[in-house]
Amino acid sequence: MEQKGLSPLVIIGLLIVSVFLFINKNTIFGSNDAPHSFTSTTVAPFDLWDSEGKVVAFNDVIQSFESPMVLVSLWATWCTPCVKEIPLMQSRREVFKEMGIDLMLLNYDNGVSEPLGREKIFKWFEKVNVNLPNFFDPKEILLEGLTVHALPFNVLFSKEGTALYLKAGFFNEEEIFDVSKKYLENKL
Repeated sequence: MEQKGLSPLVIIGLLIVSVFLFINKNTIFGSNDAPHSFTSTTVAPFDLWDSEGKVVAFNDVIQSFESPMVLVSLWATWCTPCVKEIPLMQSRREVFKEMGIDLMLLNYDNGVSEPLGREKIFKWFEKVNVNLPNFFDPKEILLEGLTVHALPFNVLFSKEGTALYLKAGFFNEEEIFDVSKKYLENKL
C-alpha cells in the first residue's frame, strides 16, 4: 500500500529549518532589528591593507578622515545583505557627512591577500557605482576583536579609535545619528 502525503521525517526536517531561519533571520537577512549596542570600547592597534596591499595602521586610517567620526562597515561580496547595504551607504554619503560621519568599508572576502582578489572587489565597485574608501583585514583582527559572527557589521568609531556604536546587520541611520549627536555634544 502506497503512503500519501509527507513523511514524518520530512515534516520534522521542515520544522527544524523553519525554526533555524526564524531564530537567525536578523543575521541571514540583515534586519534593522538585529542586535546593536552603544559602547565606548577602545580597539587595540592593528594593521589593515589598503587597495594596493600595503600595510597601514587602522588608527592612522581613522585619523586621516576629515569628520570626527567614521562608520566602518565590515562586509564581503558573498554576503547578500552586504551587497545591498554598500550601495545604500554610498547614496547616503553626503547625509552622513553633514552629521560629522565619514564612511569606510572593511572587506573580508577570501583571497584579498592577492592582487586578483582585491581586483575582484574593485570591479564590483565599478559595477555598482561605489567609490567609498575600502580597506582589507586579511588576518580578521577586527572581526575577532569585536567578536563578530555575521556580516554586515557596522561600527561607529571616534577619530581617537573608540568604538561608539556596534550593529549586527544593516546600519540603522537613526541610531547612528543619535549616537553621533550625543558624542559631539559631550565633546564640545
